[in-house]
Amino acid sequence: MDDATLNKYKRILCRKISIYFKVIRKHFNSEWNDPKSKILSVTSINGFIMSYLALIDKYGIKDFKFYDELLNKLDFDFSKDNFPYTSSQYAKFSREIIRKLEI
Repeated sequence: MDDATLNKYKRILCRKISIYFKVIRKHFNSEWNDPKSKILSVTSINGFIMSYLALIDKYGIKDFKFYDELLNKLDFDFSKDNFPYTSSQYAKFSREIIRKLEI
């Protein structure tokens, strides 16, 4: 693969991941903007990325509307005191996302 093709591929991937995280931000907007929230922690971000890979495996790459409707099923408390996932528990968090999304 030449550099131009690789760069084009990277841009496409970044746009698709960005769409997914825009939906997450929409659904958890108050948490996203709360500096005390755990939504932007490494654990949460990695968990969301892992669940995105599971979504791609099952449904393929989809658009904003698809993820928007699907992520309506999610309900998490990202507050510092109540978010139960810590440090390297992103796989556990991802499994909980997948369970709630029923995939």
